[in-house]
Amino acid sequence: MSDEDDLPEEENNLGHYEGERNEAEQRHGMGKAFFPNGDTYEGMYALGKRNGKGVYHFATGAVFDGEYKLNKKEGSGIMTYPDGSKYEGDWLDDVRHGKGIYWYPNGDKYDGDWLRNFRNGSGVYLDAQSGSKVSFMLTLGTWYKGKLHGPVQIILASHIFEGTYQENYINGAGKFIFPSYGVELKGRYNLIEKNSGEEQELADEENAEKQKESVWKTYSMNPIEVKKEEERKKEDANSTEVKIENLMDKSSKSKDVNKDDTRNKDEIKKEEEVKKEELQNEDKVKTEDKTKKDDETKKDDEIKKDNEIKKEDETKKDNEIKKEDETKKEDEIKNDGITEELKKDEVKKEEEIKEGVTKDTDAKE
Repeated sequence: MSDEDDLPEEENNLGHYEGERNEAEQRHGMGKAFFPNGDTYEGMYALGKRNGKGVYHFATGAVFDGEYKLNKKEGSGIMTYPDGSKYEGDWLDDVRHGKGIYWYPNGDKYDGDWLRNFRNGSGVYLDAQSGSKVSFMLTLGTWYKGKLHGPVQIILASHIFEGTYQENYINGAGKFIFPSYGVELKGRYNLIEKNSGEEQELADEENAEKQKESVWKTYSMNPIEVKKEEERKKEDANSTEVKIENLMDKSSKSKDVNKDDTRNKDEIKKEEEVKKEELQNEDKVKTEDKTKKDDETKKDDEIKKDNEIKKEDETKKDNEIKKEDETKKEDEIKNDGITEELKKDEVKKEEEIKEGVTKDTDAKE
């Protein structure tokens, strides 16, 4: 696997999930997911997406241990690939971006700046097979889309080359420095095409690029400063490591400058999309909270309305009972009045009967 390759991850809503959820039943908090293709993820979730620290195991054998944001690798993390290569450093929008170290399967190592998955900016490259150390000067454009492009310094065991690269080819003025001999050669590399005429026209673009060749021409040989024997021996033993450490330190300090200078429209657009998605998620959470609050308010209003209806029913019932009591009382009073009149009539009748009897008795007499 090359350092430009990437591994796709399964969608977050697939497979089996064990872990925490929010009130909306989204994956939220600590959890573990098992995907249909054999991938697994264990780590933090937010609103249904991988967000925070986590470990993703690919079915292919690759492993990512690092930070996620909105389902994408972002922040610091370590990716170990099936072929034994490894990247440790910064990520943005699911790709290597920022400062990082890449160990290649053949033992090579690159430590420097990255832009959208490509070596881009200043850095140090160690060729394990030749033992050469390629260190990039702190100049923008040294790496461009994964290719050497710009000022470069190559440190070998016996000599040093300083010059310029153009899309992985040496091109332009340069010099070879031989510390042990006390001389330096100044000259120029000219980039030429091996094919010419009809052959060049028939070759496709890729093959034509492979036919390019850098040819050196020496202009002068000059002595360099001669140093004492003890200093020379000491430098021979340590010069390479010291130069690499110094360049690495400068490379680290230039990270922020390079990161700002290498920004492009696509990167800015990606960042704006990420921010837009974050705002959408925030709006979604606010909407959910508002909906929940509205539901609670609605429920309270319904309870209040039910209580008011119940109270009205009770008041109505009380009024009906009161009315019935008043009617009953009126009936009782009315009945009492009729009874009293009947009693008076009976008394009167008895008096009339008694008076009639008395009259009859007097008449007989």
